[in-house]
Amino acid sequence: MKAKIVRLYHMAQRRLFLDTDEHDRIAEEVSLYRILKLRKRQEARIVYKVHDSHDNSQTASTAIIRKTMEFMRMKYDYIQVDKESARSIANNLNKKLPQAANNVSETPITIDELHLAVKKGKPLKAPGSD
Repeated sequence: MKAKIVRLYHMAQRRLFLDTDEHDRIAEEVSLYRILKLRKRQEARIVYKVHDSHDNSQTASTAIIRKTMEFMRMKYDYIQVDKESARSIANNLNKKLPQAANNVSETPITIDELHLAVKKGKPLKAPGSD
């Protein structure tokens, strides 16, 4: 049994992946069609030119990489926030629920409400899942 498991695992590891596409998975031999399709897909994904915020085009690979890094750094960088404005907003928040809202949240759930909530979801999906 152990030998069969090792052989199955070894056969799965021998697969060659040309790309992430399911159609490119092959076991042993690579056909000319697959190689040409892979090269065509790789060429379609290559970026030859980018435009920066001043509408200057960059064609050198180092400039393309630099502009891409600058864009990603700007996109995912921390947003500067005025600390005084954040304190003002935090001070104006209502930290306590009104008594009426508190009373509603304390009432027990009825069977009808439970059935309504369960039936509200999509068919063949667990309640609460999206």
